[in-house]
Amino acid sequence: MKDLQELRARLDAIDAQIVDLYKERMDIAREVGADKVKTGKKVFDPIREQAKLGQVTGLLEDGFYQKGIGELYAQLMSQSRKIQYQILIEEGKENKSAFTPVAELPVSPKEIVYQGVPGSYSQLATKKYFGDNAQIKNVRSFREAVAAVANQEADYSVLPIENSSAGMVSDVYDLLVQYEATIVGEVILPISHALVGVKGATLNSIKEVYSHPQALSQSSEYLEEHPDWKQLAIGNTAVAAKQIKAAGDITKAAICSIEAASLYELEIIDRGINRNENNSTRFIVLAGKKIYKEDAKKVSVCFELPHVSGSLYRILSHVIFNDLNMTKIESRPIKDRTWEYRFYVDFEGNLQDAGVQNALLGIAEESKNLLILGNY
Repeated sequence: MKDLQELRARLDAIDAQIVDLYKERMDIAREVGADKVKTGKKVFDPIREQAKLGQVTGLLEDGFYQKGIGELYAQLMSQSRKIQYQILIEEGKENKSAFTPVAELPVSPKEIVYQGVPGSYSQLATKKYFGDNAQIKNVRSFREAVAAVANQEADYSVLPIENSSAGMVSDVYDLLVQYEATIVGEVILPISHALVGVKGATLNSIKEVYSHPQALSQSSEYLEEHPDWKQLAIGNTAVAAKQIKAAGDITKAAICSIEAASLYELEIIDRGINRNENNSTRFIVLAGKKIYKEDAKKVSVCFELPHVSGSLYRILSHVIFNDLNMTKIESRPIKDRTWEYRFYVDFEGNLQDAGVQNALLGIAEESKNLLILGNY
């Protein structure tokens, strides 16, 4: 029986051979890529790849080895495609980006819109990003806010996209696909909820609490301490405050910002009732033009995938092999297509970066309906 040192020496020799063969295979893949540039053939050929996987796994009988060699060759072919995508970019054969870099975001006399009413967190986020002197206007719904920029009726709109404790704002994700709007910026707003009511309202007088569903969720620990209170969802935290003011009833309270309480002349019954001290909401800034700042550092995309094992892994490998840092991934069901999903991915980079261009080219060819949501 061979000793461990001898076995390791044999493994080292085999590994050296594998490395040489790997390099030789990638060099040939580069030549294949150059030929595809000349002939106009697509880089990704799923039928040929499946045939190749069947061929190499058929050379082995052991099921464990078959699985292993299949995974190995899937990786090899994936890396071959990435080399070929690089060649397409070098030869200028990739689809040119429809996005235009700008030094600064242009602002014209049109308005900046947000969803909600004065005093809402969306208004606070809008002022934080554009300043107190910006010409801003509120609209009733997320759809109106997105449509305003898509139809060139407003320069920008500001919408919440996710909360650090309550998660994604699913309606906004869906609207990004339905409308021609581009993410050009983002702003993080720390969230601190207050329990407010009309003059004379106290913890003991409250019977009903009104707020946005996410605000109720973010304050759930506090609300559980008052199980006799009826929780009522409403479209916006500031709308809840406005409604409480109009009702003039000490049995009704709202969960909203301190600013909304001040605006509607409500008394603060309790502060900081969302117990998570790190609670923040990320807002996105949308424009109706496909532009991005030259110093943008994050790319957001969405795409659809066939219901095939490993399809998401193969797509995300384009991010990995181009040394891009993925910062977020979400999925949403596709309407009228049972058990099919659209994926939303954020990763660091700029549309002018070679690695980003390579990744997007690969994702576009190997997924369905790639949409670049923005670079900001």
